[in-house]
Amino acid sequence: MKVPGYWMNETSGVLRPVIMRYLDGEDLDTSDVEIMKAYLRQWMEGGWKGEDAARLRAGIRRIATAADLRRWLDEAQDIGIDPL
Repeated sequence: MKVPGYWMNETSGVLRPVIMRYLDGEDLDTSDVEIMKAYLRQWMEGGWKGEDAARLRAGIRRIATAADLRRWLDEAQDIGIDPL
């Protein structure tokens, strides 16, 4: 399995603050959601296999709000994929 880049190792300074806001329960704006989507896209390239992983990959493009993001992350955790 190809190992995806983990957000805590990210060095640009862009992703980490967004994820910290999410984890702290703060509101995310549209830009924050787009940053998270980019991270999730690269995370899902980590070699996850099967129908559930394919469904998650496809579902990333439908994330438009922080609520959508929460639902996606809950679904991912339900099948054992935890990008956070």
